Amino acid sequence: YRLLDHPCGSPYKPQDRYPDSHLTPEIVRTVMSWVGDPDLWLEVGSFVGDSAITTARTLKELHVKTGVVCIDPFTGMVDMWVDRKGIR
Repeated sequence: YRLLDHPCGSPYKPQDRYPDSHLTPEIVRTVMSWVGDPDLWLEVGSFVGDSAITTARTLKELHVKTGVVCIDPFTGMVDMWVDRKGIR
């Protein structure tokens, strides 16, 4: 979780670029209460990274050693880039 504290990582807010992520710290805490302390949190379809960053920040607050791995080409969708061109 060191990147979250790094000057390059801490100011990044993906929700400013694409404000449609609905994963909250409360959801991450609930999942963790169900599954315990897993070695890995696998996220498939990370898009711009908002949910991955929310997950990592929450896991850091929980003081667990669960790693976060994201699988995504990080290219977005054509419709999204056309519809949200002005958000940048």
